[in-house]
Amino acid sequence: MRGRTAPDYLSIEDGIDTAMSFNASPVVMADPADNAGGGAPSDNTTILRRLIERDVSDAAVGPIWDPIAVRLCFDAGEGASFPLRFGGKIGPTSGTPVDAMVTVTALKRDCWQSFGPTQVPLGDCAAVTAGGVAVVLIPTAPRRWGSSCFAIWASNRPSANWWW
Repeated sequence: MRGRTAPDYLSIEDGIDTAMSFNASPVVMADPADNAGGGAPSDNTTILRRLIERDVSDAAVGPIWDPIAVRLCFDAGEGASFPLRFGGKIGPTSGTPVDAMVTVTALKRDCWQSFGPTQVPLGDCAAVTAGGVAVVLIPTAPRRWGSSCFAIWASNRPSANWWW
């Protein structure tokens, strides 16, 4: 069965190209290798890095687990712009950290995400922009169950074309 039931996966480049050519929104792209539910740290930066390098705009990425980056964003305050290193810190499979000039677009205390009727706490969360990409940073590494973790970002931006 192995190899016959697995879905076809696109390369990062092909995934971005496909998303950019799609006329409806939102487009949701998932990194199956960085799933906290499977034991991964949820801090992979590979897709984010390519989005920034390709000057993609109107995209949102997250959540990226980086408690230090969240703390720095809270210290800087909403609206602040500063150089930030985030993501890619746990190991080689996480990619390398992103070094970018970011703007803190939202800060929210006691965030949560839905899992059916249950609310799972995420802690204090930050949303930043790096280039044209919005990034949701979280202090804990829970499983991602849906788009509710983007609520902090969406509170300042009503729509997006692409979520990763």
